[in-house]
Amino acid sequence: MITGKDAHYDDGATLEDIERYLADGPVVVDTKTEENGWWIFETPHVEADNIVPDHSYVVAAVEMRENPPGSGSMEKMMQVQNPWGPNAQVNGNSGGSLWLTEDEFQENFRRTNYVDAPTTGE
Repeated sequence: MITGKDAHYDDGATLEDIERYLADGPVVVDTKTEENGWWIFETPHVEADNIVPDHSYVVAAVEMRENPPGSGSMEKMMQVQNPWGPNAQVNGNSGGSLWLTEDEFQENFRRTNYVDAPTTGE
């Protein structure tokens, strides 16, 4: 509604797909629903990256990064931003901005939503 463009959905996107979508406009990714019912904030879930189930994140970037840090090994990763804000806390840990590998993305996310950016003069 904001851009006046139709939304597109991809339930099988890869980081390469998301990088391409991001070049054309905004991208949001949706996490999977917790299998055991409602997620309880006091219970750890995906401790390493603090991903909230049944939630949406804004994609900020897709780029090659050293992973793990200091290893010298480069890997394509995606940075997601929690709409709760940069200081979001999840299970007492920072959950505002996260860098994810392809495997982490595929394990925790179910849908990619993207919109082509409006062209100048529309």
